[in-house]
Amino acid sequence: MYLYRVKEVSDLFVDACVRDESGRLLMLSLYGRDGAILEFFASFSLPVSQGGLSEFTLLDGGGQPSSVYVADANKLQKLSGRLPKANVFGNLVHSFLYDPCLLRPDKANRIAWGLYPTIDSSGQAVADTEIHDRLWQQVKDLSPLPLLDDWRETVLNLPGEPIVQWLRDTLHPPLGQLEACRIELKPSFLERVSDAVRAGMIRLPGVEPVETHRSDPMTQQEPIAGEDLAGEAIVPEVPPIRLGQVGMTPGVADLRESHPGLLMKCLARHRMGDWGFGDREANERALKTGARLLSAYHIDETKQYLGNVGNTLWIITEWDRSVTTLLLPDEY
Repeated sequence: MYLYRVKEVSDLFVDACVRDESGRLLMLSLYGRDGAILEFFASFSLPVSQGGLSEFTLLDGGGQPSSVYVADANKLQKLSGRLPKANVFGNLVHSFLYDPCLLRPDKANRIAWGLYPTIDSSGQAVADTEIHDRLWQQVKDLSPLPLLDDWRETVLNLPGEPIVQWLRDTLHPPLGQLEACRIELKPSFLERVSDAVRAGMIRLPGVEPVETHRSDPMTQQEPIAGEDLAGEAIVPEVPPIRLGQVGMTPGVADLRESHPGLLMKCLARHRMGDWGFGDREANERALKTGARLLSAYHIDETKQYLGNVGNTLWIITEWDRSVTTLLLPDEY
């Protein structure tokens, strides 16, 4: 177990701390003697002019500081327990200081927090699959509509603003052996899921999937869905492509209102290996070699397709399949 020192109060040690994206304290797990812990907790209720604290600093073994801000001390709850007397540190108390929002999701605004230990009670590493299983259960509990487990990857990676923000990717990552995230299902969540259903990225029970098609890179016309240029049905040649984290540029975000359903439709085609006006040979080769994939689609079919000049949506999946980006050619 790795311990951090509290700079402002001697003889206090922290093994875990979680802050939100702005650095505000969400959870603190600390060890110390009764007097030191009581002094520390009391300092949050005093004005700074009287020796109170509105923030404190945790120091790692190398002296590297991490600031923690206390926004509303009255909101925080405490839980303490005394360690067994037969320990090498003497008579110590283990206390938790935490924001109740960690235990009670905000169902009205569809917001919840997830805390996941990365080491279990036996000292073994917790598998990533177990962490993601717990995360998915929280998303299902928060969702205003039932979510099937088969939808997990698609729902967690819906285009647009992510529904899960891992705090490790912020300026204030968790300290200690745990992961933490903020889950938020915004009002557009239902519409985004509906778009995924209409685009075939999410399959409803008892509904057969629609066959996808591929374009002919030698022409500037796309074949009719489900048929090749000779009019014969086409079966997708590759399994669904792993998209990773899906994001979009500001120009593409503007298309959501002017062309509802377009983004999900194109993303579904890209995922199934239908490259639109993209270079089929290059993409087929990229599937084998692990290179980047690029699809190109007509935005407004009532207007002329202009290739890289305009009226075109690009979808790029990086070589390691960790990120997929929807963008306009002039945003490249």
